[in-house]
Amino acid sequence: MTVHTIYVYVSIEALIKEIKGQVEVDFLYNIHELEKNGKVSVRMSQATVEEILNEAFKHKSLDYVWQNEVIVIRAVGQA
Repeated sequence: MTVHTIYVYVSIEALIKEIKGQVEVDFLYNIHELEKNGKVSVRMSQATVEEILNEAFKHKSLDYVWQNEVIVIRAVGQA
């Protein structure tokens, strides 16, 4: 799944909405964890969802895992 866009200084929730608008993927997350991590800047073109999330979360206390066709975003260290 490839996303074609550039995101500059947006909330993580806005980033997720933009991704969902371009590819068929579902996310599961705790909004409070996203808000605690502030905004992100991602400057990519023709990138995969994984590449975008890796870049977005590089300096954040979040990670993600695929579970049954859903991307689960969680605080680092949570199972």
